[in-house]
Formats: sequence, C-alpha cells, structure tokens
Amino acid sequence: MLIFDPNENRQAGELLESIDTRKVLIIDPIDTDRFQLKKILLDLEYRIVSIRPVDNISSILVKENPELVFFNICYSIESDFHLLEEIKNHKDAYGRTPYIILTLSIDNQKFINCPDETSLFDDVCHKPYQESIIRSKLNTWKKITSMQKLLDLQINRLREYSSKTGQDIELAANIINNLVQARYVNPGNIKYITFPMEVLSGDIFLTAFNPAGHQVFLIGDLTGHGLAPAVEAMVVYDVFYSMVEKGFPLATIAKEINSKLQRIQSTGRFMCVCMIELDCKNNFVHVLNAGLPDILLKGKTPGVKQRYKSDNLPLGVISTSELEPNISHSELQQGDRIYAFTDGLIEVKNENDKCMGLEFIQEKFRNCRNETGLFQEILEGMHQFHGDGRQTDDITLVEITCDENLVRRSHVRSSRKKHKPPMQWSLSLDMGCDLLKREDPLPLLVQLITELQDLDEHREQIYTILSEMFSNALEHGILGLDSGIKQDPEGFARYYDQRERLLEEMEQGKLQFEISNRVVKGGARLTLALQHNGSGFDFRKYLDRIQADPDQAHGRGLLLMRNICSDIRYSDNGRRLELDYTWNHQANEHDD
Repeated sequence: MLIFDPNENRQAGELLESIDTRKVLIIDPIDTDRFQLKKILLDLEYRIVSIRPVDNISSILVKENPELVFFNICYSIESDFHLLEEIKNHKDAYGRTPYIILTLSIDNQKFINCPDETSLFDDVCHKPYQESIIRSKLNTWKKITSMQKLLDLQINRLREYSSKTGQDIELAANIINNLVQARYVNPGNIKYITFPMEVLSGDIFLTAFNPAGHQVFLIGDLTGHGLAPAVEAMVVYDVFYSMVEKGFPLATIAKEINSKLQRIQSTGRFMCVCMIELDCKNNFVHVLNAGLPDILLKGKTPGVKQRYKSDNLPLGVISTSELEPNISHSELQQGDRIYAFTDGLIEVKNENDKCMGLEFIQEKFRNCRNETGLFQEILEGMHQFHGDGRQTDDITLVEITCDENLVRRSHVRSSRKKHKPPMQWSLSLDMGCDLLKREDPLPLLVQLITELQDLDEHREQIYTILSEMFSNALEHGILGLDSGIKQDPEGFARYYDQRERLLEEMEQGKLQFEISNRVVKGGARLTLALQHNGSGFDFRKYLDRIQADPDQAHGRGLLLMRNICSDIRYSDNGRRLELDYTWNHQANEHDD
C-alpha cells in the first residue's frame, strides 16, 4: 500500500525534473518509419539518440543511458530478441532500466502473443505512427516514471523507518532485560526457556523470594507479541517484585496486577498468568492459574501426579472489585516437579498445520524413564514435532523442582550506608471481622517495622514470627480449624478450603497487634504481642506434644518461633501471645 504525502509528490516531481528524461533511443531499420517517429519526438522536444547499423548497442547504452527506447521488431531478424533482452537488462547509475515501447507492423503482430517475450517490453505502439498515439504513450510513461520515483522515495522512507524501529526495539529489549536481570535471582531449582516470535516477547517469567523464604513464580502470557506486550510487562515486573518482597499473598498480587493492567491496556488485551508460591522446606505449594494451560505436577511415578486447571479469568478482563481469585493448595514431596507453560507450546504446528496439543506433553509424562530429563524430552519432542512447521506464538516452558537442597537464596542488602541507631517506639493495630476477611496485615506491619528501624536484614525473621502468630490466632483461635486435617493425603487442600469458607462465615473475629521496640545492651529488643477473642488452649500441653513429634504436619511453626525469639509468653488461656526478638546491626557493620 502506498502512503501519499504532498511533500513526497513534490519531491518526486523535483526528482523527475532533475533527471534527463527526454533522451530517446530509436531502433528501427526502416528509414521512413524512423524519420517519421523522429520528427514527432523532436516536435515534442525530446532528444534523439542516433544509432547506425554498425554501432555497438552496449556502448551506446552505457554512453547515452536513454530512459526511453522505441524498438522495432523485424520478423526476419532473430537476433532482435537477444538485443531486446540486452536493452532490458541495462541499468544506469540510478539503477533504472530503459522503458521499452515496442513498435509493431502488420507482419510482426504475433510477437505480443508470445508469453516468454512479453516481459521484455513495457508498452506497444502500432505503425503507422500517429502523433496523438505517441503523445498518449509518452504521457503514460511519464506517469509510470513519476509513480516509480514516488515509490522509491517511500521505499527509502520505509527502510529508514524499519531501521529506526529495529534500533528502538533493540534499545527497549536491552532496557527490559536489564530491569529484569537487576532483580532476577536464580534460585537453583528451576529450568526455563523462552522462544519469542520477535525480538521482544509477550511471555514473561519472574521469580523472587518473599519474606517467609518461600519462592514465588509468575509465568505470564500477554496478548500478542512484540513491543506492545513487552511494555505492558514492565508494569507486571514492578508490581510482582515489590509486592512479593513485602510478603503480599498471591490473591492480593493478582488483584493489583489486574488493576494496573486495566489502567494501561486497551479493550481486548489481557494477560493469562500462573502464580506459584512454593515452600521447599515444608513441602507445600499454592497455585493460582488464570488462563494458562493446565499446570502439571510430576512425582516419582509415571504420569501426571496432579494438575492445576485454570479456574480464574485472565487478568485485565474484569474489574478488580469483581475479582476473587481461586487458589489451589497442595502438599508435595521432595523431588516433585512442577511444569508450567504458555499456550504457545501446545499450539506449535507441524508441516501439516496440526497443533501439538496438551496430550503430547502428557504422553511424555507417562513414558519418561528419567525424572531429571523430562524437561529436555519435552523440548526435543517439540522440535521433532515442529519440523518445518511454523511457530504461531511466543513459547515458554518452566520446570520447578521441590528440593530444598537445590535452592539458593540471595539476600539483597540495604542500599543505605548508615544504619539507624536503635530507637524506642511502639505501635498497635486493631482488626475487626470485616478487615480480617478482606485484608492481610502482615505486609503492612513488616514494611512499617523494617522502614522505621532499617531492619531489611531481619525482614525474613520478623515476617516469619508475625506470620506464625497471625495464622495460629486466626485459624485456630478464632476459626477453630483442626491442624490434624493436614495429616491426610489431601489434607492441605481441604484445610485451606475450610479456612476460606469459615473466614467468609465469620461474624465476631477480632485481633489486636501491639509492637514495641526498646534499646537494650548491645542492640534492641522488639516485642511483638497479639491478642484475639477466640478460643483458648492449653499451651504447655500442646507444645509438649509438638516437641515429642516434631515431624508432624502441624505445629512446627511454634518450634520455629522458639528458635528465632529470645522469649515466648502466653497468657489469657493462650489468647494472648508475646515474643521478644533481639536484634542489632553488627552483621552489617562492614557496610558503614
């Protein structure tokens, strides 16, 4: 398609005038015909290139570079065809080939019906010559030449635009890659690969640790591929990393991403996404699947151990106020592997335009004899199936292994050069029933404490303490959940299903946090207290049972808090819990 611009028309006209377009070569052995045509062209102010029978046509073309050639075919001269081909293949300094008008008499009319020869000329003129016909042919040639000049200008403009766009995309790719790499932590227990359709991909894979030490992953597939989804992905990066580092749960992160995407995206654009929170130490996983293909779990036996289907709409489709994400909960075993992929993988097509499909991957699960080689088997199978077929979308494949020994945690140090000295302060937070149903207070509390006292290096311990306090008070004290449920094979899923149901039905729950910091010798002591209005329990008897069987699926949080804290105090029949956490900045004094 041509894009017409008045300035380009003017430039084309100027270009046309700047080139000698009035030089004509006449090749016609019949003197009377040649004289008649020459007179018509001279009257129209064209310059005629004279040629004699003894002249070499190649040297004439190089010397004169005529733009227009009137060529007469003599039926008895077979070499004229080769001469015509030589003229057509000649190019001047601008890369132009001569415009050839074939002059035909009654004897050689049938030449124009030869398909192999019609590509050697541009127009036809019949004898005897008439000035009106010649003038019409010349006007047609001028229009074609002018359009060619305009086309050349636009081709050059498109080349410049393409070059600049390529540079811009390359710059954008470098910026995006640098942003991701600056915050990317390779945890050691993942394999992943991406095949983009273009330089920039609409698929994203992010990984980070939350303050509890759990791994959080995001596999996303934004609508389309190329620059537009890559720019939208930058918003997802920012929300994901900042909220995971503060300890927000998957549902809250999903809602915030949904809100941001709705602000920046146009109608019809969205993101299919899967978010996974994995605790390799305690062997459990939370999965939120919103629009991606089934997330598959592989155990030690052949086949799919468990699948996490998409039971949420893609993010960006509905308003955040309507979004209530469904999350699956499962207990794992060490060595279990989670496989997540975007739909580009199962939509790979072979030379017969047939999609690979999910069944192809499930077959690999059933036939795999080497657990650690399944990732590579899927990739090799995809390439073999694809053959000479075509890629229809960005492709991402991720393998996550639940193996505590593989996980490498990288701590991010505070950027401040000077730590804040220990100070005395206190704060409290009361949470009623409605707030407990809708909000998680932990990210806010952890952020407030660490910012007040510059305790980034203690963030994980503080989050762990508050998380155990909060979950025990809410789930057991107020909701009355029985941790024994977790002992069953499907216990974790049933436990969290009951938690969500009871939380929604709760009518009188109340929690109160009281947090204070005071200076002590060698540092400071952070006291964290939590009071609730639920049922009490015999703390000593409960702790004795946990210590007797530390491998049971529940109660390990209390032992963890005892290892972290310098003192633990229960009161009000277990409804009030106080813990002391002693801290100092000596570990980072070399940064000062």
